[in-house]
Amino acid sequence: MQRSQRQLIKTSLGRGLSFALPRTALGDRLYATLHFAYRQGRLPRYAQPRAFNDYLFRLRVGPESANPLRRLASDKHLVKGYIEKTVGPRYVVPTLNLLTSDEEVSRFRPPQRPCVIKPTHASGRILLLKSPDDTVDRDLLKAWLRADYYRSSRERSYRGLEKRLIVEEVFSDDGLSAASDYKIFCFDGVPKMIQAISGRFTKMRRGFFTSDWKRLPFHWVYDFSDDFDCPPFLEEMLEISRQVSEPFSFIRVDFMCAQGRIKIGELTNCPESACGRFFPRRVDDELGHLFQEGDVDIPGLLSGRSDKEAFLQ
Repeated sequence: MQRSQRQLIKTSLGRGLSFALPRTALGDRLYATLHFAYRQGRLPRYAQPRAFNDYLFRLRVGPESANPLRRLASDKHLVKGYIEKTVGPRYVVPTLNLLTSDEEVSRFRPPQRPCVIKPTHASGRILLLKSPDDTVDRDLLKAWLRADYYRSSRERSYRGLEKRLIVEEVFSDDGLSAASDYKIFCFDGVPKMIQAISGRFTKMRRGFFTSDWKRLPFHWVYDFSDDFDCPPFLEEMLEISRQVSEPFSFIRVDFMCAQGRIKIGELTNCPESACGRFFPRRVDDELGHLFQEGDVDIPGLLSGRSDKEAFLQ
């Protein structure tokens, strides 16, 4: 059996399990536990978390997932209001339109090109319209509008979100390509780790850095890369992250840099749904200290080894 066929079967089984289990806190936790075990090769430590992903798992299924602020952070429209109120409208990508029904989708005409369309109640779905020749896939948009992301993912912070499509300006240097991505991991209002991303629409690569831009030699899900320059807005991003993340025990603040400015693309409650694997695997346990302590020397946690080859062997 080919790898693509095996992956299709696994995906179908996962979706079937998600739809079969009761949509309750217990059903969500069971699904998340099986998902975690399949991806991580072990059971999550919920009662006594130790690893980075253990803490994310507890955020995903524990009482914190029902916090109204977590639900607000998951809604791509409502979170803009929170960001504007906290740090001002300059850090928010302008909204061009908001679609709430099939009828509005049928009548929709993009106010400008390029623009992006995405569901406010889901994650990982985006339609980019680059030019007047690009067709608006109305069937796809209507399907997104009807989709229940909570039901398929069992991430409780998405449960009951209003189903809408948001149309936004494209924020990048040329209006077409992806902006530079910098994701700042914040713990009790303190930014401690930064993830830089390139090749979002081609070959995804990620690099991890401390808050003072020291390279961290590990990778998480995608290939390792240290080919990143320190962003010119680092101090501004760190200060904005402190303000935005202050009410959260943990949140990831996702920035985009382009046109000599920075914008917050979104806030992320549970990166990789607590299922992203670290390489080498021991880094998962070591980064768990970020949830436990105030001032953490991350390179020290990682045994002081700074070369990529040593970590990846």
